[in-house]
Amino acid sequence: MNVFSDMADALDSGLVKILQGGVTQLDNEGNPVTITPSAAYFNVARQRLKDLGIDRDLADGDLAGQLSLVLPKTIPDMTDEPDAATA
Repeated sequence: MNVFSDMADALDSGLVKILQGGVTQLDNEGNPVTITPSAAYFNVARQRLKDLGIDRDLADGDLAGQLSLVLPKTIPDMTDEPDAATA
């Protein structure tokens, strides 16, 4: 593999891991806690899929393909949330 392919795989793998398991951070006492990924992570994943072309054929084991399957399942349902722009 080349460096760019390795970087792309690392990005896809990291995004899948974050979207599925959250982000680990340290609390005030220094203990690790897992938090829900912020909207920024979802935006990066969305843009990554857009850049790759979501409608392309995905090979088995393709990390971008995994991302395209994980993303719709991990986006929080915000239908009951008031829209800050119109509230």
